[in-house]
Amino acid sequence: MKKYIAITTLSMSVMLLSLIAGCSDINFPSEADSLNQNSSLNISSEKSEPISDKSSEDSNSFTNISDPVIGNEITAQFELPSGDPVDLKNAVVNGINGEIPLSEMTADNWQYVICDYVYLAEPLGIYYNSIDNADVFDENEYTFAGAPETVAYKYEKYSVGDMFGSLKLVEASTSFYPDWFNLTPKYFNGGTARFEGEITLTGKCFLYPETEGYEVARDIHFIPDAQSDMLPIMNYSQDENGNEALSMGMNNGLCWLGEYSSMVLGNADNYSNLDFGEFPDDGSFVDVKVTIDNIYFRNELNYSRRFSANLVDLEVIQ
Repeated sequence: MKKYIAITTLSMSVMLLSLIAGCSDINFPSEADSLNQNSSLNISSEKSEPISDKSSEDSNSFTNISDPVIGNEITAQFELPSGDPVDLKNAVVNGINGEIPLSEMTADNWQYVICDYVYLAEPLGIYYNSIDNADVFDENEYTFAGAPETVAYKYEKYSVGDMFGSLKLVEASTSFYPDWFNLTPKYFNGGTARFEGEITLTGKCFLYPETEGYEVARDIHFIPDAQSDMLPIMNYSQDENGNEALSMGMNNGLCWLGEYSSMVLGNADNYSNLDFGEFPDDGSFVDVKVTIDNIYFRNELNYSRRFSANLVDLEVIQ
């Protein structure tokens, strides 16, 4: 039985604390959702022009968000990773017994708040793996020489209908939950985004070799490389010191660090028009070029993360 290892900067003591606390509503990820967790890496790469359609005049980073705070004394404490104010004018509040107005929120009667926008950033062109970059990979420490410890993205607020390059945002949310043992900025829990439109990416891909847990044999997992700069960033991940970190994963001898977790592209048995004959049965990676659509990102700080898309076309790169 092959083992798929997730490496995370969250300490084991924090994870044990979460379990001991008995939080039954924590959504722990499946093994594939956990393939990539927090690590540290950055490689500078220059971009001639931004790929989003946001103008420089309304461009905000997480340290310069100036949306108005609307609500009560509880929601007034909500913070994005920078601690700046949050726009709650269209927020939906889920209480213990269902939806409630913002004005009726108390410290004890709310479970989460959902807003109708999401924060996205442009990629920096960061990607290393232990095969293509073996000369700087330390197989004992699972690190890459010269990698800085943190990364800072310039996030902007996107609403449904906004464009990110050629992708149109068709679903968006940002969520706030009660504090998770002081692991996150106050109440901020992450978000979701779904995009309409096709893009073509390159990277490494493997088929899950056997059904195990939440995974099904021949599920398709894809890791975009540094050339895949048409995908937005929705990272939000932090290391144990509260600094923004990158994704790290391991599978069948390959270690990678970069800006994206592995994407699930469905199951190979559902794509009768595509040829998977060159994929090894043991789950080893192959280099591919893929065209995808219906791209979905979910990155929530209560350990729930999923990046997925539909596979439109596939080409194995020799």
